[in-house]
Amino acid sequence: MTEHRYICQAEALQQAIQDFEQSQYLALDTEFVRRNTYKPILCLVQVMTDSGVIYLMDALVLDLSPFWACLQRISAVKVFHDSRQDLEIFWQESGGLPSPIFDTQLAALVLGMGESCGFARLIESELGVVLAKDQTATDWSQRPLSVEQLQYAIDDVLYLAKVYPQLLSKLTILNRLHWIAEDNQALSCEQLYQADIVSLRKKVKAPPYFKSVQKHRLDALLLWRESIAIAQNKPRQWIVDNGGLIALAEHAPKHLDQLSAMGLSAQVIRKHGQALLTMLAHPPMVPQAEVLPSVDIEQFKKLKAHVEQIATEFGLRQSAVLAGKDDLTYWLHFGKRPSRLLQGWRCALLNQSNSDQVVRELRHHAEVLL
Repeated sequence: MTEHRYICQAEALQQAIQDFEQSQYLALDTEFVRRNTYKPILCLVQVMTDSGVIYLMDALVLDLSPFWACLQRISAVKVFHDSRQDLEIFWQESGGLPSPIFDTQLAALVLGMGESCGFARLIESELGVVLAKDQTATDWSQRPLSVEQLQYAIDDVLYLAKVYPQLLSKLTILNRLHWIAEDNQALSCEQLYQADIVSLRKKVKAPPYFKSVQKHRLDALLLWRESIAIAQNKPRQWIVDNGGLIALAEHAPKHLDQLSAMGLSAQVIRKHGQALLTMLAHPPMVPQAEVLPSVDIEQFKKLKAHVEQIATEFGLRQSAVLAGKDDLTYWLHFGKRPSRLLQGWRCALLNQSNSDQVVRELRHHAEVLL
């Protein structure tokens, strides 16, 4: 097994933190279980320093408060792959986020490896190493951890630390390091990890036949369920499943005895039934998502083809990396770019390609036809 230090005592953690404070970069990963709780149960945190020392910190027995504080204090680059899930755990555990961040999945994206390049594929492509996948569904809460579990956890940061300088070099040679600077910086924004109505709507979509008042009820129910799930640290579906939320929003029952038929448990009805009935009768107003207008399909195809050509010229596998469907629809309809395309590398590439002129010509042509 690869040499490592298994940390399960406070004194050893303090010694590890001293090592972290001397590093220029840290490769990080987490292992957790999410079964019967709202929040994932953090089981293990893996860190590899730039000097090659690997630490496995047992989150089930350690108070990691000094570690969280260290990450927020030190200037070392924190290297992750597909960091959103790890950072969500860090934020839930500590109430803060580390910075600066380098996400190797973002690096792979702008190097033309695709929008969702998995870690195993990245390592095989860049380092020629095929990683074992036999522990992806393992129980990380078991103790002691097996030799196979430990090696799997080690490999995650070992190869992450090895691939980071290689990606950094490629980005520098191609003059694309600044392309992901803003996207990496945005990962330290706490709003990304807080459930809001926009993210909750993605989990439970209103049926197309829902009227305005039913959508308002569903929004109110989504926010209510989220608050209860957080307070009780239980999975959302244990409070009321998605089908139950849809039924409640659609029919707005007026009596307690109607709630059980819509998927609510006796405990939920006893604790929250009356408040639910009141809320359904007078749902609070929640800002509705902006509905993008329809645009001429032929004009849309031409703009998309233009963006695809730019993406191909710069070796981007998917044009949506540069501008997605909603971006193009907004741009065509309003004649101006959405905010995402007005900054950073996306803005620079579109400026180089006279894309605004293309949109003006497409809109003018559409108006002439009308």
